[in-house]
Amino acid sequence: MLGNDHQMIALTQRGELDITVPPTAKLSILIPGMQLFDLPYLFPNTETAHRVLDSEVGKRLLGQLAEHGLVGVSFWESGFKQLTTNRPIETPQDFSEMTFRIMRSEVISDQFTAWGAKPLAVDFGMTHGALKENAVDGQENPLGSIYNMKFHEVQSHLYISEHGYLAQALMFSAKRFNALPEKYKNILLEAAHESTTYQREASREAEKIFIDKIKQSNITIAQLPAEVKRYLQERSQRVLEQHRTTIGTGLIELARQSMDEDRAYRDDELVIGLDADIAGASSLSGLAIRRGIEIAMDEINRDGRVLGKKLVLTARDNSMVSARGIDNLEGFQRSLI
Repeated sequence: MLGNDHQMIALTQRGELDITVPPTAKLSILIPGMQLFDLPYLFPNTETAHRVLDSEVGKRLLGQLAEHGLVGVSFWESGFKQLTTNRPIETPQDFSEMTFRIMRSEVISDQFTAWGAKPLAVDFGMTHGALKENAVDGQENPLGSIYNMKFHEVQSHLYISEHGYLAQALMFSAKRFNALPEKYKNILLEAAHESTTYQREASREAEKIFIDKIKQSNITIAQLPAEVKRYLQERSQRVLEQHRTTIGTGLIELARQSMDEDRAYRDDELVIGLDADIAGASSLSGLAIRRGIEIAMDEINRDGRVLGKKLVLTARDNSMVSARGIDNLEGFQRSLI
């Protein structure tokens, strides 16, 4: 009733709306770094996504909202996105014959283009009609949106792809928030952080209910074929590099580092640790080293691995600070014990 996400963001900036929770993609016009969360196959699981959202990466992005009349509090979630289509996906080539509805986002548009499909921006409220009339062949959304908007009723296939994570930014109007006594500001912030934990837990529980309800329809539900998933993951790396400058190399590498810190390595993996400047003034050279290692690793892993073990890379940024480099080396040692 109040308008679309962009209109509600504007209302919140003006103080005509107190609180809003838009998808992070809708904030990329104000803060390009928010596109980080739209990168396909960035997060392997929900726990990793939460770790990055609550890390220095998330704090930086929320802090930037202050320049736009907004108080960024925390990140809520809609969950991982899945694909629905009006025809089966059996091989990577099937994407070349399809048009997918997307929200307005350069990253998401480039994602489908990299996959070989045609992206078409359609307002969320008009998506059901576009699917029903076959104006588009498919769309991507978390299970909650698929069920609540009845997309499963006008599509033949649902693929559990988990190719992208949809986060939402919980924001207050700075104009309204700053007019409150300090006591009430603290109460609001405390309640907001408590509600974030609850919302994430509730979102995960709700997904179990949504999938059970969707199963009661005529839609065919399946895992994305392994060959197709590998293809999408490989092509998605191009999207990250394509938007590295816009999003910010420092932000991307901080996110990657955060994801690596608590990673559990398997016995059949050999870990290579890279300590380099990958987010500071000399990041181009550090990233070149990283990319060279990745290319060599891919070739070695493809040709038979090393002693039967897969090579994997974990990287830490030192930004040309010696003390940070020492911390990184000690961190490598702790993570491999």
